[in-house]
Amino acid sequence: MICSLHKISRLGRFTFLTMLLCIFVLHSEGANAQQKRVDSLSAELSFYSKSDTQHVILLKKIADGFRSVNMDSSIYYAEECISLAKEQDFKSGLAAGYNALGNTCEFVNDIDRAIESFEKAIQLYQELDNLKGELAVTQNLSNVYARIGKMDKSIEMQEETQRLSIEMGDTLRFGMIANDLGRNYMNINQPYKAFINLKYAYLIGDQYGHVRLKGSGATNMASLMFVHERYEYGVAFAKDATEIFKKDDFKVGLGASEGILGSLFLRQKRYDEAIAAYERAINYSTKIGDKRGAYNRLNNIAVLYFELDSSDLAFDYFRKAADIYDGSYVTNHAALSLGNLAAIYVERGEIDSGLYYGEKSLAMYEKLGNPQGNLTLNLTLSKANELSNRYKEAFHFANLARMMSDSINEVTCDETMNKLEVDYDVESKRRQVDTLQLDNNLKREELKSGRLYLLISILSFVLILALIFMYLLNQKAKAKRKNLEMEQMVLRAQMNPHFIFNSLNSIQRLYIEGNTDKASDFLVDFSQLLRAILENNTKATIPLNEELKYLDMYCKMERLRTDGQIEYRIENSLEMRASNVRIPPMIIQPFVENAIWHGILPKKEKGTVAVKINHGPEGYISISVTDDGVGWKSESNSKHQSKGIMLIESRIKQKIKIEQPEKGTRISFNVKIK
Repeated sequence: MICSLHKISRLGRFTFLTMLLCIFVLHSEGANAQQKRVDSLSAELSFYSKSDTQHVILLKKIADGFRSVNMDSSIYYAEECISLAKEQDFKSGLAAGYNALGNTCEFVNDIDRAIESFEKAIQLYQELDNLKGELAVTQNLSNVYARIGKMDKSIEMQEETQRLSIEMGDTLRFGMIANDLGRNYMNINQPYKAFINLKYAYLIGDQYGHVRLKGSGATNMASLMFVHERYEYGVAFAKDATEIFKKDDFKVGLGASEGILGSLFLRQKRYDEAIAAYERAINYSTKIGDKRGAYNRLNNIAVLYFELDSSDLAFDYFRKAADIYDGSYVTNHAALSLGNLAAIYVERGEIDSGLYYGEKSLAMYEKLGNPQGNLTLNLTLSKANELSNRYKEAFHFANLARMMSDSINEVTCDETMNKLEVDYDVESKRRQVDTLQLDNNLKREELKSGRLYLLISILSFVLILALIFMYLLNQKAKAKRKNLEMEQMVLRAQMNPHFIFNSLNSIQRLYIEGNTDKASDFLVDFSQLLRAILENNTKATIPLNEELKYLDMYCKMERLRTDGQIEYRIENSLEMRASNVRIPPMIIQPFVENAIWHGILPKKEKGTVAVKINHGPEGYISISVTDDGVGWKSESNSKHQSKGIMLIESRIKQKIKIEQPEKGTRISFNVKIK
């Protein structure tokens, strides 16, 4: 039965004070227990010399133990483990050290180092022919790729490890991978595949008596039901997971299952039960020193009170969550919560605090690779800056919000933008008028009151006309920018139908010839590339590494479609900067397509296309596309290329250089980087 808001508020204030005490005490107990375990391992370490491999193994265990207590210490002991294992030439210990380092780096959001460490561990296990170790680390690496949004790569790795676990006859490992794979399929909205894999994980965990696998499968199944609004089923799975974890006293799992149970109750508006479930989740998280888990659940309770229009209690819980956040991890959930706290401060009129937490949230989004944050955060920062009379900053954040807005809130963002534009112009004109008034004070004093009023009226009228004129000019400039953007979109769209037509013809041909496997592979690659083209179609620029990724995907498709008649090379001397350099999308692919279809294929023998990316003049990169085909021999080919070159030159505003060496054609041009 849903309780009244008054009852909830009284309950919440009591539980909030109780929870503060519990979090402090339980977290201290959890941290102390973990510290005692680390101290015990450190004492055991003194019994073994540095030449003993057992010393390396203990260093790895200490690094793992510190992961939930002190990140710096965890990294230190993992690095010590790696260093000593190298001295001993102990490859198994070295692989374990890199795995421990990768896990800690992932936890502190040092993703590049985590990936590098996991890849080194995998290579070492491959050299040792230790398939079990290789599979375990590959699972960790696939989870990292899933975390940073590279779901295709993560799923590809998991499916391969699943296949290898079947070859090994390791059914339990198969179930663990199925659990991770099901979670990934759930994240990319493929519920049927997610359900099948999570069901495998649950049944295998039950068959082998593996409590944590069975409970994890049930917890993820509850999350799947939550996403697809099957709340009653979700509650059943979450309760099942809780009972499973209680048998093993697995507090990590209990925190997760109680957390999703609370969210399911919240969606059903069963508020008392939701609060109780969230409180249990917080208790389990604090017992093991899991600040992240406690942080998330405190935010969940804050959202619950938001739904009940109890802003004071929501504010209290958001503040408590912000207070226990120590900056050791960066997640979208954490960034969103700090942004919510900023919004409440702004609504309460505490602008400085609102700006502080808003900028803190924005900095977190930047670390996550999303420097523009989200729509709500930008609207909050815009409003806070507007109230502080910082119109330039307010205009900037409102502009970001408008670019992110969808059809529902587009009108609101436009109204905000227009208002800020006027405010900004009025402020500039007001300062000019103030200066003019100071210069003319003596003259005005000599004028009669009638003439003074007339002059003020004339000045006001002129000022209004000037504001209207500037506003119209600004609108005209914005319309011109939109027209230019539309022209670019049209130019890009002209290439896409030609490519789609050729690709579909090739797929049809492969099916007719009976090459169903090759046709299926081609269809998968084609769908991925088409999705990339559609996503980037409205973007003015994209990172260079993404452009090269799509180009590599396209070349692989052409090589498959031509039965290996073409070879290609992509050489990038800007490898370390490729993610920071931005260029117009699909700027290289037309030249590669032309080299293949009008250069190599007509000569009826294998040919090569080479793409090179180098440093160009300051502020530019140099791009060249070279083939060893037939060259510009036909008039129709020349006309086709000329038209394509004119279109691309209009996009990059640079001349394209065409050379004809002894064999083939070389296209080269410079692109201004963003």
